[in-house]
Amino acid sequence: MGSVEVPIYMGGSLYTYFHVWTGYLVRRLSWKNDVVRQAEQELEKEPIVLPDHIDLASLSPYRQIVTQGSWLHVYSLFLGPRKYGSTNGYHLLTPLARKSPTSPQASTILVNRGFVSDVTALAVEMDASRFSQRLGEDGIIEIRGMISPPFVPSLFTPENNPEKGEWIWTDIPALVERSGGQDENVQGVLVDVTFEGGPGDASALIGGGKPVGRHPSVVFRNQHASYALTW
Repeated sequence: MGSVEVPIYMGGSLYTYFHVWTGYLVRRLSWKNDVVRQAEQELEKEPIVLPDHIDLASLSPYRQIVTQGSWLHVYSLFLGPRKYGSTNGYHLLTPLARKSPTSPQASTILVNRGFVSDVTALAVEMDASRFSQRLGEDGIIEIRGMISPPFVPSLFTPENNPEKGEWIWTDIPALVERSGGQDENVQGVLVDVTFEGGPGDASALIGGGKPVGRHPSVVFRNQHASYALTW
């Protein structure tokens, strides 16, 4: 078989396409690296106490925070499915009402309390409010966590189905309404409770039917370096 000749104009077009696409990937990689550095800088800062009313523009993702309040168990929900290592399960999300006699105008925020196994969730028939109450964290409690990075759904992200109680991803406006909206003075702030224990500690919590919070580290998928090298 003879060789196939590629017209000159096609070769030029392929070269231009390759050059433009590779340049885009390299720029994208640089942008992602900047985002990761900024997030790591936020994690290194001392935790701040959340004010009564939170200025969303002043808070960056991964900023560590401390706040107090009481759980609104009735609005709890399971988010998922999720995985923790090889264990299947869900995240427990519960609003935290921060108003008190000394802070009557403090807003309610959304809190991802961490991972629970599917065995635990099924044991309460996927009733997150009942599970939240069973944890026994009543009254005023203090939480430590970090501002959750925003989730941007892709074309392949399944839709939430609130009517059936199926929440796959953190649609903040919808979750605010689901958590009581203006009646509960809910702000669109999502905090991930953090957990700094080891694998054994996490296994003990999961086995005991308790949530395991998020490790305070930057999780940012970055595959553009390999793409740029192989294209």
